[in-house]
Amino acid sequence: MKRYTLILLPLLLCMVGCSRPKAITQTVTHVRGGFHGNTPWYMDMQATCLITDNDSIWFVRADTTEERKPVFILLQGSTPMPLITTYGEQRWTGHFHILDSSIMQRFHVVEIAMPNTPWITDYRTLDRQHAYTPTGKDYDYDKTYLRRNHLDTYVGRANEVVNYISKQVWADSIVVFGHSQGAYIAAALAEKNSHVAAVGFSATSPFGRAQGQIQGERMKVIGGYQTEEQAAAAITRQYEYFAYCAVTDDEEYMKRYSGDMPQTILSFSQPVVETLSHLRQPLFVVYGTRDFHSLGCEVLPIYFSLSGKTNYLMCPMAGRGHNYELIHADGSPDRNDMKWHEVTRLFGEFVHDLSFCYRYDGDRQPIE
Repeated sequence: MKRYTLILLPLLLCMVGCSRPKAITQTVTHVRGGFHGNTPWYMDMQATCLITDNDSIWFVRADTTEERKPVFILLQGSTPMPLITTYGEQRWTGHFHILDSSIMQRFHVVEIAMPNTPWITDYRTLDRQHAYTPTGKDYDYDKTYLRRNHLDTYVGRANEVVNYISKQVWADSIVVFGHSQGAYIAAALAEKNSHVAAVGFSATSPFGRAQGQIQGERMKVIGGYQTEEQAAAAITRQYEYFAYCAVTDDEEYMKRYSGDMPQTILSFSQPVVETLSHLRQPLFVVYGTRDFHSLGCEVLPIYFSLSGKTNYLMCPMAGRGHNYELIHADGSPDRNDMKWHEVTRLFGEFVHDLSFCYRYDGDRQPIE
């Protein structure tokens, strides 16, 4: 039990309320971040709990130094995965292994915990998708998490973190990289918070989740993966499900379905084309060309031309799927051949170009 004392104490303090300090930090040592070849690498991390009027927001930083550097905030996708998982005496990060080593060297890397999800937990509390569930059963997510799992919640939490980080001595400019559901959060956050200096929009449809799913059914016909009749039936089910979500509150929904609530479905199905087209920040759009969830990214430059946006870079990853895995001709994924490191390296090179990236502090000073 002793090894968990430092982990649990800040959580208990956070629950006391806003009479306590606004931020509580602790160091977590010897966390495995990934592999260099076949050799694992480890790091010390700083975990912070921000206390607001109605929330406790955890985030981790992949180092503990006070060296002033740009900050890379990684916004994860749609499942409640913890930031650190414990396996006995070992601790592993959830997502930092996808980052190229150049990102870890040049940035302070930050990830924000999902709402009502432990930032650190034992592996036995995870389901087979590595998501946290109170029972350990697949998809049996915490009910409070499900009620809060919508765009406004994530943008509000990320906004608090960005505002806090912007005041830290170790933080220079702040860039955000959102993948899948996190891409919608990144776009909305950048629109709201001028401290965000550049945006990575990864692997999602700019026309919203529902559009991507429906168009994906049509693309499966074109690719020969299903018949016209199968696609029509699947699309009809999508229409009926979305219509049901539009008129049903969360509590009624829970009597019939599990998983994402109507607020989740509706909030992440709003198109973000206009938001992206009018962002003043530089924008990096990356997607796998074989990813049904990313359909629509390829037409964004048309909308950017119409709006006059020029500070963007399109980065289609040929033959790649949702997590940049190789997709074979028969549609099967090869998860032993993934391009995450290349994707994040390209984003790092994008924001390193001083002609693109500015610190939005009112004076539009270039990053040094």
